[in-house]
Amino acid sequence: MKPYIVRPVCLLAVLILCAGCNRRDASAIIERHHQFSMAIGKMEDQIDLIQLPGQASSQTIDIEMKNGLFFVSNPAAKKVMQFSSYGDLVTLFYNAAANPIPVLLVANETDGAVSTRKAFAYPFNEVGEIAVADSGMLYVQDIVAEDRRIWDDELGTQLRNVILRFTPAGTLVDYIGQDGVLDVPFPYIDSLSLGERDILTVVTRTTDTWIVFSYERSGELRYTYSFSEADLPQPGGGAITSIERVLPGPEPDVLYVKTDYYGELSQSEDFVFSKSVIHWIDTLQGVVVDSIELPPAFRTSGRAQMFNREEEEVIQYLAGVCEGGIFLLVSPADQRLYNILLVNTSGMVVHKGFIELDDSQTLYRKFHVTPDGILTALIGGNTEADVVLWRTDKYLSKQQ
Repeated sequence: MKPYIVRPVCLLAVLILCAGCNRRDASAIIERHHQFSMAIGKMEDQIDLIQLPGQASSQTIDIEMKNGLFFVSNPAAKKVMQFSSYGDLVTLFYNAAANPIPVLLVANETDGAVSTRKAFAYPFNEVGEIAVADSGMLYVQDIVAEDRRIWDDELGTQLRNVILRFTPAGTLVDYIGQDGVLDVPFPYIDSLSLGERDILTVVTRTTDTWIVFSYERSGELRYTYSFSEADLPQPGGGAITSIERVLPGPEPDVLYVKTDYYGELSQSEDFVFSKSVIHWIDTLQGVVVDSIELPPAFRTSGRAQMFNREEEEVIQYLAGVCEGGIFLLVSPADQRLYNILLVNTSGMVVHKGFIELDDSQTLYRKFHVTPDGILTALIGGNTEADVVLWRTDKYLSKQQ
């Protein structure tokens, strides 16, 4: 009879352990704040995610939160939308040939109209990354017409990207190219950001080189800095180095480079993930100042083995850098949760938790981290796109 007595006790122990795990997981989940949703479509307050099969994720849709407002670029619709925190469309910059006439906003052609909700027509070719200054100046990546594109033999790439600048009143001020205002286009643009004193940093890349441009508020070029994987510290032993993301720091003239390293398996030609490191570079001196190795993150599978579930190490995505030098990293934890890790420049974990994200319901996702540490995201699904945020900034007080 003993086996029949022990089995219920074991089952009860397992249930107690699982309940404890669920409680721990629930307490570690950071509350998700749903700001608003956009229907998928062509109207001015909708977002166009409808592409050819398999191409939805190839769009460079960008989101930025500034002064309580949300800015969203939509390449497929050739427009940039500005929303209030409640989801009201406040301002629209749009290509009139690619969009229906706005019905919710006052068009810029109507002189004398008094409205806080306006639409400004501009013949965008292909909008991409965006950035917003404290003054409200809007920076928009666009590509030039075909007859203005340049092939650069030295870089081995086409130069076709520029940065348009619009006033809050919808007026195009100018555009910025490599050497400043109205100059030659950039190669592929990876990101735009505005730091202290509205210093603009444009991160570009070619096949094997990252090129970073820095500009004064006036658009005057401050400097250009280029580097590749070979310029970063190498662990040796035949390891492969791969730069995953390059982000300017909140402080001027510092670049944070998130790098993944892969080692070769013995008696095999395959390479497996080894570790991730964040290096930071003083761009004025052109040297790597310091580095930290990131603590590992794991994804739990749905397969249970007695008291444990199978785990595999996953590569973390550097979502952003907060003021004070706090890195915010995101990685899948299981079928419905993502790991959130906040790490400082000493390598200390400031906070570790989870956010709820369901990959099975997601066609597109773009993260943005505000300078004060709020994680925001645009999450595109089959019928609508959600703008959400998590108050990860509250954990930064541990650094004070």
